[in-house]
Amino acid sequence: MQYLASRNTLFNLNNFLDKAALQGYNMSTFIRRYSRYLNEKAMSYRLAAVDFTKMKRGADGVMRTMNTEKLIKTLPIIQNQLDALLDFQPNSNELTNGVINTAFMLLFKDSIRLFAAFNEGVINML
Repeated sequence: MQYLASRNTLFNLNNFLDKAALQGYNMSTFIRRYSRYLNEKAMSYRLAAVDFTKMKRGADGVMRTMNTEKLIKTLPIIQNQLDALLDFQPNSNELTNGVINTAFMLLFKDSIRLFAAFNEGVINML
């Protein structure tokens, strides 16, 4: 993430389309959505200088001990990352594809960690 955040250009896969095979054509949507999430994750790292999925959680965690001013700046960054993550939206038939399933599992793990970080930030804010 640190390397990606330090680059001026990120994954520019907005127009990605694999026309080589029917299966590649179907996966192109998910590749574009996953790249959007990775771009948002790198942008979040650039803005906050921390990977929210790897930060310490709990009573003495980063989000619980953060001051109010920094929380007001940080929570929208986490929200944007969650929004990009939730845009993936595969259905159960598409999860039989190995590539889509792998990307979904990576996003699922990040979603749990991001939700925990966001939740702790909200608890601290309240």
